[in-house]
Amino acid sequence: HKYSFASGKWSSMNDHACVKMGHYCFINVPNISPLEWHPFSISNPLSHSSTVFYIKNMHKNSWTDQLNRMAENVSSVSQMNVAVEGPYGITLDFARYDYIVLIAGGVGITPLHNVFFTLYHEVWSHGGNDLHPDYRFMPNVELWWVNRSADAFSYYLDSFRQFQSKPLDLMKIKLYATRERGRNASMDEQRHNEARKSSIAITWEAQRPYLPRKLAFMQQYAQNGLIYVCGPQSMVDDSLLAAYSNKNHFKREYFLW
Repeated sequence: HKYSFASGKWSSMNDHACVKMGHYCFINVPNISPLEWHPFSISNPLSHSSTVFYIKNMHKNSWTDQLNRMAENVSSVSQMNVAVEGPYGITLDFARYDYIVLIAGGVGITPLHNVFFTLYHEVWSHGGNDLHPDYRFMPNVELWWVNRSADAFSYYLDSFRQFQSKPLDLMKIKLYATRERGRNASMDEQRHNEARKSSIAITWEAQRPYLPRKLAFMQQYAQNGLIYVCGPQSMVDDSLLAAYSNKNHFKREYFLW
């Protein structure tokens, strides 16, 4: 494997044959700890030439903090010794559903970006909005990403720009920034936010969505609808409440470490 670093991102050149949507790997850096292995979701769409992990620096002196400091100080990847084990995970049969909502909180976007943009590239490879009849089973898919700050949306700027330049009728992206000022912002702040929104390529909303209400439309799909969430416990709980009320299928992702 060949590795490269960029702003908390690792890229591993490898064969994608065994990698499926939503999979994750365990990563070990012996220079930090020879015994510690930590799980990280594969973030890139499967059509990508690299396997990409986005790794959040959790707190000072944590394993991720030590990794961040190490990445900042190396002049060449040859100075790093990194082991990757995997991939692991259970792949859902997404084609069995009529409507799917992928809900991410913060760094929980990593597996859902993988799923959404793998499906996006799959649709475009078979005709895009003029989908080939053999692929009419593709469901409608929405990706909702909730962050504290809108600045985090820039991590996937290339993906958002691609989606904005080549939108699909079957797919939507909704972005929410919970700690940005919306209606109560000053005129200067509103103008600044508008400039930031245009730089992200996809407009974001300055609000915290109440998921049980936002997901009420999924009731019409019942067991033909899937709510798939990766985020903090409160987001998982709200999404589960919505899925239970709507009689939707439900999947959640989180790691206990």
